[in-house]
Amino acid sequence: MAKYKKTSFIGLLILISIYMLISVSLNKCVENRQKGAEYRGVLNEVFRDENNRYTHTYKIQTDNGIINQVVISYSKSLDYVEIGDSIITEKGKLEIIIRKKSSNYNTYAVFPYE
Repeated sequence: MAKYKKTSFIGLLILISIYMLISVSLNKCVENRQKGAEYRGVLNEVFRDENNRYTHTYKIQTDNGIINQVVISYSKSLDYVEIGDSIITEKGKLEIIIRKKSSNYNTYAVFPYE
């Protein structure tokens, strides 16, 4: 019986280790994709994307078309942003800048990637 418990414990440790490695790898992949993103646009809509587990998503109109940005990466921005605000990301940075339409785009806040 003691040998069974020891084997089960080792198996559980192996599974937890594999899960942690996969989780860290996926987070790094998403982080690198965010670092490569660069756009400036106006927020058209905030919605729950049914194709992405109903996550909050920003629909942003840019010069090159419409971009959907998942909000979970910048969750603190959700309470701040309003339709018509300007949203900016700069390549190599893990943050978004939101300029408020209501203040003629003179007021802004910076939200870090989480």
